[in-house]
Amino acid sequence: MEDDRTNLDELFTLPIGLKPIVKLDGRMLYGSENLNRSFLDALNTSSLINNAEVFEKLVHEKKIVPCFLTGGLTSFVFWKIFAPVHLKNVLGFYEKTTKKVYILLSNNFNFLAYTSDEWMCKLVLHECVHMLSDTQPQRFLDDFKDLLIKYYSYYFRRLFNIQEKDEKIYHLISFLHSSCENGQINNGTFRSYHEILQSSFISKKENSEKIERLLSILYIYLTNLEKFFQVKGNFADILYPLRESYKDSLNIKNLSTTCIQELFVPSEVIAIAAEYSQYSSKIVSSLKGL
Repeated sequence: MEDDRTNLDELFTLPIGLKPIVKLDGRMLYGSENLNRSFLDALNTSSLINNAEVFEKLVHEKKIVPCFLTGGLTSFVFWKIFAPVHLKNVLGFYEKTTKKVYILLSNNFNFLAYTSDEWMCKLVLHECVHMLSDTQPQRFLDDFKDLLIKYYSYYFRRLFNIQEKDEKIYHLISFLHSSCENGQINNGTFRSYHEILQSSFISKKENSEKIERLLSILYIYLTNLEKFFQVKGNFADILYPLRESYKDSLNIKNLSTTCIQELFVPSEVIAIAAEYSQYSSKIVSSLKGL
């Protein structure tokens, strides 16, 4: 227990001299300059980051906000479930309304005792990719077009047993990025999604049912998260290839996150890739424009 406390003290300044930063979901978040400095010191030790100045700038401009949360982290259960590396002690998410990445640390429990700088870095990189995608959508697509086409080509080939042309794959990616990830998903969006999939993959009769199943599990996920976890095992033919396509296309193995967001959030693919050294340098370079 004493060793745990020592590790905690070494990683981050304890919550002394905190001030309110922002209120999210009815919960007040607190931060300080000391916390910011300790946060940056932790990132500087990571082998994934080759340019720490990028993150110093983002923290200084309050685009990345490290903060303590009074009480537990249970009210942020959505982000806890889908944390990119399943960190159960530190949470991070990009908030579209404020255009900021929040890194949440709990000081009511000894959460930080087992948190490594490398894990923290992966979390920050992951969420910064979502920030880039939202605030500079065209730059995001331009910088990562090749990786996105590679991933989605593998996925749809696995799912539909059809090798589609890159131009059609990119058209689908662009639709998902503009209409789903950075737009309002409604019934019209689902109709358009259905039409695009049909125009590309309906040449095989059995794919019609797969298209319906893909859209069905996506609708369940977006409207009833509890039901999604109850029934997702029945949609392994749709969801399992999302995970396997990381291995086939990007050589990313042993994912621990739940794969579903790739069906409507293309930046999730690049955010996952950001957690791996073979892609992190390219991604950090792209983040310079934030």
